[in-house]
Amino acid sequence: MGEIGKHQVKTRRLVILTDLSIPDSFIKLTGCFDSAILRKIRITGEVSNEILEAIIVTEQWKNLDDVTLQGRNTTPILQLLPPNVIQFSLNRYDLILSPNDVVRLVQRYINRNSRHGSYFQVLTTPETQFDEDATLQQLRSIAMGFDRTDEYTDVMFEMPSTDYVFVARVFGVGVQGAVFLDIKDTRCNLAKFVVQLVHMELTLERYIQNYSYFCKPCRLQKCFEAGMETSNFQYHRDSLHDSNNSLVPRIPYKSKVPQTMGTFVGRPEMILFWDSQKPTHKTYIDVNYLIDEATRIFGNPVERVYLASNRLQRLSLGLNVVRGNVKNYRFVTELTQKEVSDTWQFYFLAVAKWLTHFTEFEELEMSVKLTILQYIWHIWSVLDHHSLVSVHQRNNPNAPRTQTVTRRGVMVDKTKVHFDSTWLSDYPSRQIGGFLRNPSSYNVTGALVALQPTDVEMTFMLAQLSFEYAGKRCQGEVQKILERFQDLLADDIHQYYTKELRMHSYFGRLSKLMKVNNAIQKKIWEARPRMELAKIFNLIKLDFSHPEMFKDSGYN
Repeated sequence: MGEIGKHQVKTRRLVILTDLSIPDSFIKLTGCFDSAILRKIRITGEVSNEILEAIIVTEQWKNLDDVTLQGRNTTPILQLLPPNVIQFSLNRYDLILSPNDVVRLVQRYINRNSRHGSYFQVLTTPETQFDEDATLQQLRSIAMGFDRTDEYTDVMFEMPSTDYVFVARVFGVGVQGAVFLDIKDTRCNLAKFVVQLVHMELTLERYIQNYSYFCKPCRLQKCFEAGMETSNFQYHRDSLHDSNNSLVPRIPYKSKVPQTMGTFVGRPEMILFWDSQKPTHKTYIDVNYLIDEATRIFGNPVERVYLASNRLQRLSLGLNVVRGNVKNYRFVTELTQKEVSDTWQFYFLAVAKWLTHFTEFEELEMSVKLTILQYIWHIWSVLDHHSLVSVHQRNNPNAPRTQTVTRRGVMVDKTKVHFDSTWLSDYPSRQIGGFLRNPSSYNVTGALVALQPTDVEMTFMLAQLSFEYAGKRCQGEVQKILERFQDLLADDIHQYYTKELRMHSYFGRLSKLMKVNNAIQKKIWEARPRMELAKIFNLIKLDFSHPEMFKDSGYN
């Protein structure tokens, strides 16, 4: 132990998997690690009070930013908390977790100028009583808002010395808390907070901190900072490498290992007999006329008189104009190329007309307008399709669930319609449809039927989904523009909830609406590998004049 202490170990993380009972030995152990490098400690065994009282005064403990205690302990919480900790988890707390303990813990995180990503978790043992209602009553007296579900209650706090939002999640067995978002006006931008929280799937149980390094250059740099030197690399330590001292006999040069058929042909066995040179006729789809028509729509703005107070309500009025008033549906029994092309044309031009109701969008250059339109029209149509089907099911509860709306005024019965796929693929329609179909465990239509979003809410969902998706594809200046659009509409939805609906605690409802958008984007991401396989094996024989316009649409 003394020899190790002369040269302290430079590591960022220490995991102790045994129970600790001898304070002196534990202090000597921690003293072997460089306090300037050590940042994380996880103790899985049971820790006595004597041990904890000895370790919390060491320099190694004071410099930690990540502490996890999974064994039983009874030391007061605030005494355990290192001064600069970013993540603190206490998973088996034997003492009674009183409401005052929780309030003091939350106030410490709020008042000490906590960094973005700071996190704590205190979970009691099954034998320990935790008064959840009394805790919530005390927290609400200093909170800026809260939202309650069946499993937990989220209490939000405004941090006086920073622009962050602190959220404490109270369960029946404990409490969690984290600093989530850096926003300038927490009340007016609460909608933006909810959107980012749900879309990024940031939960209080799992938070990816700023100190996580995923790319190889970053990990290599951290190794250098921890003391790694290239001169210390040890080569030829593998006993199976081909050398004179190898345990594996050297194969003579003239001796050849028999090649497999896949190695001989030069392709994996799974596609061994696939002829990549087989001529395949492609169906050419020319959409230049749609680009020209959208250019005409954007180039001839129409003077309008709005009876709306903000951008979101003007877009909502535009949505009603685009949708129109459909009383009778036309049933289609065969989905041909013309029927699919008509659906593309309808949604592409409908989204173009809808965007003209957004004043800030009208101020963009024509090239930027067309780029955004080409990226968002198809994902906009997906959510609109689910919205129309949910309205139909809600208004006609006895109608078969196999009926679906393809576009405004057009309906098909999935059990009775025939899909003519000869223009799409050389494979039978049943096979190509089964391959490209990407089932999801989340029922988007069912969720919309249950939520019954208003026109303003549906407009916000369409805009948020479209701008979020397009921003990720475009990047650069276009992404900044679309993020600004989302900020403006987030302010508008906040005004709509608080002033028109008098709903000051709308956190839960907006979270459920954003989960719908999140499910749609997730399904698109999951379908991309299938489409790549379809291109490799020539399952789809379409060639577009503007292929970027149909990316993630299910046809390219």
